[in-house]
Amino acid sequence: MQRESVVLQDLVPDERKQQLQLQPRNTDTFSKPGRPLTEDEVLRLAQRYFISPAVAKEAYEVFGRYTAMEEQRRGRMNGSTMPYGRLTLTATKLPMMTLPEVTERCLSGNLEVPEEKDPAVAKEKEKKDGGENDGVTVWEPDTVSMKSTLCGEGKGQQQQQHQQKKEEEDKREGAQNNESEKESKEVMEERLGIEGLQQFFNDLGIRMSALEVSDMVHDLNDEPIDYVLRLRAMEAAAAESQAVAAGSSSAGQGQTRGSPLSAKAGSSRRRGNSKVDLSSGKETELSAPLVKDSSMEGVTFSQFLFILSHMRLEREESAEMKECEMRDLFHLLDTDGDGAITVRDIQTVVQRLIDEEVLADDRDIQQLSEMNTIELEAALMECDVDDDGYFTLEDMYGVLQP
Repeated sequence: MQRESVVLQDLVPDERKQQLQLQPRNTDTFSKPGRPLTEDEVLRLAQRYFISPAVAKEAYEVFGRYTAMEEQRRGRMNGSTMPYGRLTLTATKLPMMTLPEVTERCLSGNLEVPEEKDPAVAKEKEKKDGGENDGVTVWEPDTVSMKSTLCGEGKGQQQQQHQQKKEEEDKREGAQNNESEKESKEVMEERLGIEGLQQFFNDLGIRMSALEVSDMVHDLNDEPIDYVLRLRAMEAAAAESQAVAAGSSSAGQGQTRGSPLSAKAGSSRRRGNSKVDLSSGKETELSAPLVKDSSMEGVTFSQFLFILSHMRLEREESAEMKECEMRDLFHLLDTDGDGAITVRDIQTVVQRLIDEEVLADDRDIQQLSEMNTIELEAALMECDVDDDGYFTLEDMYGVLQP
């Protein structure tokens, strides 16, 4: 059964929308994720999390937007921690060295650059030596003369180096192909960190601390089957301890009863470092190291959809905020602005959503588009709370308020 589709942009308060619009950003890297979703991935995600494809696409854009916001914030923080000052680079001219000198220094491990020699002094020394040329290669600033007594061996080494480079390029291409295949299997390699997820919750009006968001992220990054089995084992151990304590009153004296453990976020740190022994009802430490993986500090897009579709997110709303949202919704549905929502207004809004492909695949929108005038009029009369024959704003307050 498909869940009710939600437009994520409508959940963000108006004040936060204005702040996001006023913030300067680069539209090329700030508003779009790194890799667009394919149609197959969209359909697979929609079927898996019981949402419409349009909502999946919109959630992907929101995920990329908050990921980019988090990266920009981290970049500014890293930039602010750098020391002030100006780094100046001085261009130095390297001295000319002959090929035997370079070879000797490489073999001996002496990589210190010798002091630069005056060209005039070197030329005078060459004249004193009689101008003899031993056929050694001299390193010059612009060109390099490859005249050497080991020409044949040099060509063989060049061929070997060329072959090695070709093999490395082939290996690199194979690794890139494997990475591309891996990316096609994964929906999203990019992760939304704890700070970005907390900001997303705050924009929705859900006040969660960084510790609560961190516990939620760690719970989601646990292996699903291990997570379920661990919960069942802990519940069984708690039930067993309660039964033993209730059966024997003498055994219950001087001992603390184990309270039932809930699946709420906040217990993941203890669950991640311990396991439950069903025979004794005691916790024994795991042999796994306590160091947490860096991937535990964020959620993928698939986990982000799981949060939106399966977790209960309690939103702190005031009465004024609810009335403001209902008023905005009424004005959006009242296309002609006569103060009442009619059948024609509903048909106009539904047709506009289908033409703009905003919620064209939504089940409710499709059902509304298939309803005739009589059915729509009967549905509106059901919403007429005061029975005056019109569906007004007061009627919407009476229908939507609990």
